[in-house]
Amino acid sequence: MKNESTPVIAEIERSGHPFSAFYQNNPVLIQFIIEEFIQTHQLIHHTEKLMSEKFDLYEPEHLFSLLMQTIVELIGHYFNEKRPSLAYWSKGTLSKLKDNCNQLSLNYLHNNKLFSNFHLTAHETWVIATHTYEILNSVNANHQYPLLPLKRSFLLLHLKFNRMKRILPKILFEFIQNENVLYFLLKKIEDLTTIYGYNLIQKGWKGIKKSESLELMLNRYKERGFDSHEPAIKHLFETLDIM
Repeated sequence: MKNESTPVIAEIERSGHPFSAFYQNNPVLIQFIIEEFIQTHQLIHHTEKLMSEKFDLYEPEHLFSLLMQTIVELIGHYFNEKRPSLAYWSKGTLSKLKDNCNQLSLNYLHNNKLFSNFHLTAHETWVIATHTYEILNSVNANHQYPLLPLKRSFLLLHLKFNRMKRILPKILFEFIQNENVLYFLLKKIEDLTTIYGYNLIQKGWKGIKKSESLELMLNRYKERGFDSHEPAIKHLFETLDIM
């Protein structure tokens, strides 16, 4: 039986541009990391508000239910509870972030200290989130509400994730000359400014001039035949004073 994919594979090989999955393309991978980081921050910030501002407003049962929902969004869940296997596992945002941080470090054969530290911190954050899930899950078994262990676990979760927050701007700076990453950052600048504040964004990207970044993006996209992006790129630079 003739393999219909063979001519396609042969053409790719002849082109000198062999196929690579998204996780082998670091600029694409970093965009997934940015998106997952933003989502993870929103969820962890939500738990922080629940544990501080609203801790005394809810009955323990209701509070634990809200916290469990958020932790499940972070680490994931089985979408078929009757068949708890990896085939039915849906990853949470923190789990995806951890895996993609590992892949980024792996793409550099774990020789890049910055990327390795970022992955290690993501993994440690995930371990703490998993431990927090176990504390919350224990309520279902004995109907007791271990508030102090839960407070300590969430405090550790927030502290460890804050370490990720400090590392990420350094990661982004490594890819700031890539037009796709820069374009994505411009689209996400409001979320990043909410997380870091305007001054920190300025400090993290100091030395990068707005005019040079605009020229770089327009030239790169034009070379690739994507002139249609020019109005959108110019609009982002006109409306967002970030550099």
